[in-house]
Amino acid sequence: MAGNNRCIWLAWEGHTRSRSLASELEIPLHEIIIKGNKIKRYIISLYKTATVVKRYSPEIIFFQNPSIVLSVFLVLLRPFHKARLIMDTHNAGVYPLEGRNRILSWISYWLSRKVDLSIVTNEYLAKEVKRRRGSSYVLTDPIPKFPKYSRSSNELPEEVYVVLVCTWADDEPYMEVISAAKILEEYDVNIHITGKPPKHVLEMSKPKNVVLEGFVSHEEYLALISDATLLIDLTSRENCLVCGAYEAAAVGTPCIISETDISKKVFKDGYLYTSNSAADIARKIVIGLERNSELRKQLVSFKLEYSKNFSNKIKDLALLTGV
Repeated sequence: MAGNNRCIWLAWEGHTRSRSLASELEIPLHEIIIKGNKIKRYIISLYKTATVVKRYSPEIIFFQNPSIVLSVFLVLLRPFHKARLIMDTHNAGVYPLEGRNRILSWISYWLSRKVDLSIVTNEYLAKEVKRRRGSSYVLTDPIPKFPKYSRSSNELPEEVYVVLVCTWADDEPYMEVISAAKILEEYDVNIHITGKPPKHVLEMSKPKNVVLEGFVSHEEYLALISDATLLIDLTSRENCLVCGAYEAAAVGTPCIISETDISKKVFKDGYLYTSNSAADIARKIVIGLERNSELRKQLVSFKLEYSKNFSNKIKDLALLTGV
């Protein structure tokens, strides 16, 4: 594979997928993460991106979409860098703002046709790229390689607790999970919810077994999900493979995910599927607690098989792109 600067990977945010794929392909990753207001952030990010491209003069540029601004900039800059463009485009890259903004949707359509290849996470997104007359390659996320973490010994670990992996986004049915916690109060199991909650959640009356974690460090997050009895990661998007499902395999914690066709196709042993309703979420939590030991053994087998298949897909991608 690459192992040199004839290929580079550019991203405007820290993202586990970009880091993992760049590592697997042995491509140097350049994360340009600027804080501040949008205008300042974009100006500095564009300048630094142009500087990296000029410095390395790569033959191939892999990049993450989102950011759609980064994606457009690299396409417009093409007469100067002349590199092949490989866009790793997430759901939000193919359907920005869930397709509600006509201008962003048109730009996304244009990008699909202008880049040399779009890497997408599933076959449904690949069909959409093909409909736009673009080229695509389906590659699910690698299972992250996390170091071992456990909660501090001076904390009193709970015997049983569940973690909802949450960013409080519009596609996440977190209110249903909070309602499910109310149903499960008699089971003496706490549900920890990650991420910074919105104001209306902070101010609402919540079941006593809901724990809002707020912002935690990466190490604290890994310890939290590693010591959990179950993870939950849900979405209302039909064609979305949630990050928490991959993280579950990485730390060996069984996971409950939304029962979409694509999730059932990718995540099998070690996972439970639920409708995004409070009653079904509560029911699947109870099943996950009862079958926890069995699910953990299944998850080990799933991780081995998945990792083997993913390794083959990475080799095929390297041959396809000339990395």
